[in-house]
Amino acid sequence: MITTIEYTDKQKCFAYGRNRTMKQVGLEIYVSNGRLSLSPVTTKGPSASCILEIPTEDRVLEKLIEVLNCQKVNKHD
Repeated sequence: MITTIEYTDKQKCFAYGRNRTMKQVGLEIYVSNGRLSLSPVTTKGPSASCILEIPTEDRVLEKLIEVLNCQKVNKHD
């Protein structure tokens, strides 16, 4: 399953590739074989040169959700 999230925030986000910095306008999320893969979407489309794989083990996902929720809370303070 592939899910793409496009950013609506006016803040500039950047993806750092091997040889350059790219303007990031979204995030592509792919779930397969017990792994969650995240890849930045640039103004030219999904970037194949930058993929982050995260195991979908409960302890890893729970910690990731905890960190993300903490960021969400801090943003609203």
